[in-house]
Amino acid sequence: SILGIEHGRQKLELPAAKLNPPLLLNGTDLQELGLSSGPLFREILTQVRDAQLLGEFNDKATAIQWVQDRWPS
Repeated sequence: SILGIEHGRQKLELPAAKLNPPLLLNGTDLQELGLSSGPLFREILTQVRDAQLLGEFNDKATAIQWVQDRWPS
């Protein structure tokens, strides 16, 4: 659709740091939260990244709280 094309065009005009910002969390961060390493880490980190890219948060402290709310240790 035309709206989708325009949306894509607008996104491409954003700076690279906005389109692909640095990761906020990694596996070590999850271990420090008391979570056990394993296959769930990938799922958690994927969901954190998706939420980050959707603008739900943009800092590590908020990302940590987001994880703790969903996966209490």
